[in-house]
Amino acid sequence: MSSTSFSLKSSWFYLLLAGIFPTLSFLFSQSLIDPGLLPRFMTLAALVMTGFASLFVRRREITLNLPPRAFWIAALVYFLAGALSLTVARNLSEAVFELANMALFLLFFFLMLQAMVGEGRFLSWISLGISLAGLVHALIGILQYFELGFSFLPSPEYPASTFVNKNLFSEALLMCLPFSGLLIFGNDKKQKLLAATSVLLCLVAIFLGSSRGVWVGLVGFIFLGGPVIWRAWYAVPPVYLRKKVLIPVYLLAFMVVLGLGFFKIPGKDVGQKWTWITQKGKNMEDNMSSVEERLILWNYSVELAQKHPFLGVGLRNWKVEILQYGVKGYVTQYATKYFKRPHNDYLWVLTETGPSGLLGYLGLLLLPLWLALQVIRGSSSRQDRLAAAILAAGMVAYLLISCFGFPKERVFIHGLMWVISAGILGLHLRLKPAKGGKISGKGLLILPVFVLLAGISFFISFKRSQSETHIAKMLTARSTQNWQGVIRESDKGKSWWNNLETVSGTPIAWYRGVAAFSLGKNAEAANDFREARKIHPWHPHVMNNEATSYEVAGEHEKAIQLYLETLALYPDFEDVYLNLAAVYFNLGRNEDALQTLCGFEPHSKKRERKQYLDVVKSKMGMGEKENPCDIP
Repeated sequence: MSSTSFSLKSSWFYLLLAGIFPTLSFLFSQSLIDPGLLPRFMTLAALVMTGFASLFVRRREITLNLPPRAFWIAALVYFLAGALSLTVARNLSEAVFELANMALFLLFFFLMLQAMVGEGRFLSWISLGISLAGLVHALIGILQYFELGFSFLPSPEYPASTFVNKNLFSEALLMCLPFSGLLIFGNDKKQKLLAATSVLLCLVAIFLGSSRGVWVGLVGFIFLGGPVIWRAWYAVPPVYLRKKVLIPVYLLAFMVVLGLGFFKIPGKDVGQKWTWITQKGKNMEDNMSSVEERLILWNYSVELAQKHPFLGVGLRNWKVEILQYGVKGYVTQYATKYFKRPHNDYLWVLTETGPSGLLGYLGLLLLPLWLALQVIRGSSSRQDRLAAAILAAGMVAYLLISCFGFPKERVFIHGLMWVISAGILGLHLRLKPAKGGKISGKGLLILPVFVLLAGISFFISFKRSQSETHIAKMLTARSTQNWQGVIRESDKGKSWWNNLETVSGTPIAWYRGVAAFSLGKNAEAANDFREARKIHPWHPHVMNNEATSYEVAGEHEKAIQLYLETLALYPDFEDVYLNLAAVYFNLGRNEDALQTLCGFEPHSKKRERKQYLDVVKSKMGMGEKENPCDIP
């Protein structure tokens, strides 16, 4: 990393940018359901607005540096695919929010690129800030794990620091490692010591986090990045090392990892394991591992992508559309767990934006690796070669953790990827300036447009944070059966900008409908359930409650039909069996009621089913000891 002398007057914002971005990871609000997501989005949007406004003020002194044509074409394809997916999105407010965030991150990358090219010390500055942030987060996580402090931070599991989830915590620490590596290979002894300490604590915290996906990313960072760093250190690496040592070692490591992964799949032999992969289960069982969960989600995601092969299902609409396959939480947790993403960013992009969106996204991730190799091969500066190699290793780590998680959604982790990308492109433009273009003069009038786009992202995030505050209060009121409070807070929380509860993706209208029904406002509740069904047509509770509203209104056949549709998707949903049996019984269809009650094996509704059976048996003149369902 070369050091170029600039005046403080021309570099003040870059210095602030390098210091402020790492602090994003510490922002959270206890009043929100997802404490960190929206505060970090809003802060990043404010940072990008301020950055481009600052460049516009100095427009007579600057020129904007463009990435190579292939990169901005990939960015354009990715963004346009997302924009076109709005035309098919069932939930438009979710799609608009995601599109605004796509624009925000692309603008953030562009701002970072200007900093990397315009200030020679910027990569060192931001590496110092990120390395320090990683050190602090790792220390907090270690203290949490051993119950020595920081239990006030919002998280159901430790270690997590301010990331709520231990997997996200581990992903963030992994993505901090490349920046510590840059400092370790630098010239400042104090920074070397800080970076080495950060790396040590991050590795300990990653181990305590027990995230297997992150461990895979760490292996990729070390074993795939190591030879590249070696190549960067030596302009001509020993041929024997590459051919006789590295290639055999990597092939062996790949086979071992592949074998261990296949071993984790259920089945006694290869045939059973392959059958399990290709035929996929329909239910998430209580003892199912995260590996099994992901395989089911990935299989159904591929099926969803095949059903929508051009534009996808719309940004942030995977969580709505995937339920048409009956994918939900564990059998005994219908009310508590739903999947909001497939835990694979590539499948996520493919299902929501189609093949063109995935192609653009992969281009944005892979092109920096190609440019890093060009720097490693062509630069005469050892420091630049090392920087490109270390950043490329970080990009490899991101590519790997994206196979098992959702780093694309999290502001700090995804932001680190864009910093890495900007760092690589900055080094490449230093090597081959002609590969990029420049914008100057009247072309800089594009800067106010960038400020406006970042402002729109800030506005949408702010409106959603207001909504989420009321949703949190709504859930609190529901937990105490304060139904008037549920209605009041749901009315305040529901808006065009947000109509889903954050954690489960359940429509806010459904919560309002349950509250209205509990207060005896049946017609009002029916309207809420119908509204919720338009937003989320395959949600099991929405379907169940809308069917109940039909039954209360005397529309028995509609109720029966919808109950049957619900059971076709969710054959383990015990409440629906009981509700359907009650409808049959009230219509005098006792045989149908009995058959329905005998048609499922209860997990949590054994007492209720026995009560229903006793009533039906009595009506049919059966004896108390008769066992029509062969219940043991």
